[in-house]
Amino acid sequence: MVGLALHSARIAGTVAMGLARRRASPPPPGLALPHVYSARAGWLDLDPYLHLNNTAYLLHAELARWNLFAYSGLLAFVARRRLVFLVTNSAISYRSPIGPWKPFEVHTQLAEVDERQITLMHTFVTKSGRRVAHNVVSARVMDASTGSLLEPMSLLVEAAGHVPPEPELSEDEVEVLYRFRELSTAMRSATSSRSIGDKVRRS
Repeated sequence: MVGLALHSARIAGTVAMGLARRRASPPPPGLALPHVYSARAGWLDLDPYLHLNNTAYLLHAELARWNLFAYSGLLAFVARRRLVFLVTNSAISYRSPIGPWKPFEVHTQLAEVDERQITLMHTFVTKSGRRVAHNVVSARVMDASTGSLLEPMSLLVEAAGHVPPEPELSEDEVEVLYRFRELSTAMRSATSSRSIGDKVRRS
């Protein structure tokens, strides 16, 4: 319960910051990408070696998404439609640690939207501009009222009032997205019930 309370408090805080930024400087319609979320490696984020814990990167990527949704106005649309974003795949690469109390940013970029899911890229950047981690995450959208899965692109069009522009990805990012798709497919296969049953029979 304590962990849930702390997590909820952090989400509320980042949403409040996103809403305050939206009031001070309204963004254009849409997802307002790329989006920059600023944070600092606090006490709750550190591992025994006084580095940003591996799982804390995923937490801050999530907080960056909440901040983005609040700033862009998408959060109000999601709440009104009673939508839920369900993370389906996530992969992260670490390059160098972030030390205690050190500030950093999470740069969020839309990578892909199709009829099934939305994929975002989170790049962790230090104040000196050094990229220290990269996270790719995909999610599906569910109607909380009916439990049905919805098409992300049509929802983004409804929320923004126009078709989102094509993501501008570098050659490296395109390659990352391609490899992410391959990894996601392989992991879904590895975690299927049939694969588990085959392993049990072979053992």
